[in-house]
Amino acid sequence: MAYHLTITSVDDESFPNSCPEVFTLTRQRMTAEELEKASKRRRLPKKSATKNADDEERDEKVVEQADPESDTDSVDDSDREAGRRVNNDYRLMPGATPFPDWPGPGAKECQTVYDILVTEYQQREQRAEPAKRKALNFRQPHKIPPASATVAGCGEVPCLVDAMMRTIISQAVTRESANRVIENVIGLVGLVDVNGLGAGSINWNAIRLAPKDVVLEAFRTGGLGPTKCNAIKLCLKMIRMDNKKRAKAYLKEKETGEPAGLPGIARLNQEQKDHQLSKINAGILTLDHIRVMEPHEAMLELVKYPQVAVKTASCLLLFNLQMPSFAVDTHVHRMTRWLGWVPMKANHNDTYMHCDFRVPDHLKYGLHQLFIEHGGNCYRCQGSTVEGTEKWDKTVCPLEHLLARVKRQSQAKLKKKSVEVLGTIDGWVKLEKQSNGAATNEQYEDVGNKPNV
Repeated sequence: MAYHLTITSVDDESFPNSCPEVFTLTRQRMTAEELEKASKRRRLPKKSATKNADDEERDEKVVEQADPESDTDSVDDSDREAGRRVNNDYRLMPGATPFPDWPGPGAKECQTVYDILVTEYQQREQRAEPAKRKALNFRQPHKIPPASATVAGCGEVPCLVDAMMRTIISQAVTRESANRVIENVIGLVGLVDVNGLGAGSINWNAIRLAPKDVVLEAFRTGGLGPTKCNAIKLCLKMIRMDNKKRAKAYLKEKETGEPAGLPGIARLNQEQKDHQLSKINAGILTLDHIRVMEPHEAMLELVKYPQVAVKTASCLLLFNLQMPSFAVDTHVHRMTRWLGWVPMKANHNDTYMHCDFRVPDHLKYGLHQLFIEHGGNCYRCQGSTVEGTEKWDKTVCPLEHLLARVKRQSQAKLKKKSVEVLGTIDGWVKLEKQSNGAATNEQYEDVGNKPNV
């Protein structure tokens, strides 16, 4: 299939964080040893905390033990522990990349991939029957659409608290299960006034006040258990506590003129403070102060909440706050590694930090959507793809000339022995670094870290 593209001219110098050259050219000039050196992760200062498996297990146990049911502003020790997030405990590097020496991606390269995928799906839509066509949004909407009463979604709703809860519910479950939970929750507590302060959000304050067993029953019918139910109840309790502090601070600031020292307040004007205070007094949970923060500040503020890790926070930035953020799910993670935008061994969080630093802001929303669509529908780019199968041979991938996949072994070989993971040199380096310039016949398993949720 031929592709006739008009590639938008992009000057790399317009994006100071981008690489000055197209990545593939840079890669060809580097030795395997140079690439291995460039793939080493930049270390954080020792004083910065690192979230490890023990921390994750501790958090999960504490959330299970916490009692977020009561309508009180006091918290016990388990609540404090569950709500606590050590500063930067996801090893975030605002305004930097964990791979400063990694050659890519450049702005032109990002634009080229974007243009190829947009053209591919535009052509596919033209070929499809009208009844089977679906709208693919590659550009951020100017106005966030109203919240759905039947679809959980990924945070593209007007209210940030509503977006956070919907995104948490959608974690690690099928779309159908998440949608069922949303319908159950709305049936239980209803919506806040559509045309007023609540903007049609689910009445999450009512969920905060509702008995735990009642909320859990609404969750269980959608396949969710007590851990996620407790996490959501605890999130809502933490938000309410923050709201009470803010209301007190806003009133004190009016009386004394002394600025309050809470996150985000310095950037709010008086009208915005009064609007948030009106919500708080009406019993509506609000995180509107995060809207005026810089993206990296908003990220650090969001990951303080239980069950909100980097991927969830990045989705909230991108879809609800409409801030530039390169959200990384399993498809985005796979595609960026196969394109060589990050080292093959980069985990989800490192991929987020590197691409969020290097990818031009105006392409982050579109590339996120396109990578999910392409990674889930192109057989050659699915995580379970196997080269040499009939389906592989019939599939035409528009990015074929740009990808160096880490492949699974053929089905016949898989029956004889287990797949071995390659060592420290990345798979695509071995594919590229041949004396004759041709790719090898070696095939490797696509191995990636599970996403943080």
